[in-house]
Amino acid sequence: MENGNDLFIRMSLDLPNYSPAYQKLARTLLSNPHECALSTINTLARKAGVSEATIIKFTKYLGLEGYSQLRKVLQGHLRNQLFTSQRVEHTLHKTSEPFLAEFFLKQKEYFEATVQKIPPSQFLTASKLLAEADHIYLYGEGAARTPCHAMEFWLPRFSMHAFLLPETGSRFLEPLLHTSKKDLIVAFVLRKQTYEMEVLLNYAKEEEIQTLLITDLSNSILELISNCTLRIERGPIEEFHSMAVPVALADALVLEAARIKGNQALSTSRKLEELRKKYFHV
Repeated sequence: MENGNDLFIRMSLDLPNYSPAYQKLARTLLSNPHECALSTINTLARKAGVSEATIIKFTKYLGLEGYSQLRKVLQGHLRNQLFTSQRVEHTLHKTSEPFLAEFFLKQKEYFEATVQKIPPSQFLTASKLLAEADHIYLYGEGAARTPCHAMEFWLPRFSMHAFLLPETGSRFLEPLLHTSKKDLIVAFVLRKQTYEMEVLLNYAKEEEIQTLLITDLSNSILELISNCTLRIERGPIEEFHSMAVPVALADALVLEAARIKGNQALSTSRKLEELRKKYFHV
């Protein structure tokens, strides 16, 4: 399969020879490959001002099997360009001033942008899914496990059963065998989506298990198969991404779910306090 760099070079060289529709599409791909890598075919068609059929024909013209393969090439290019070390290096070189003030102000911007991105009704829908689920299965890879750990800690204290799913490997599939239609899968898809994430959400859809997707990706294809999606802002893709917003959102969801459950949510916390007083005198 042709890599992203070779594909972009070929498109740039051949651009004058393309039809008007192909030129519009190629310019869209060349000018914003990162966003295109995460777009559905419908979204890309709207951005480029062409039909979905044109996109499919263009991928065939490029020697690809279809749009899904084009997305894989673009996503591979994106991953190769933006290793964690590169994003950190980019952030470190932006300023010579101490990071404290600038970093906190940036996170404030991302908090405000996230509030604008998530309609209150959507947030309440997500919270209700948490409150009504029999069991809550949490999934995130790498740093995205941070908000999962936060939810794993707090949910049981408000009478909600939470389990952290393994990241990958054979053990990744085992807990899924115990899920039911009354359960909820919460997936934090941050910076990139992996094969395991697609497996998880597709399995949930097949088994009619509710899913909550929390992502910073634009137009992720996973949104099409999740029951509820909350999109967050964590800054430009080329910069270091903090877990401040995902963790804060996780906490907010837990609190809202606890409010929905009412007195039932506090029963576990009260019992825990009684046990602490009884056995540890605290």
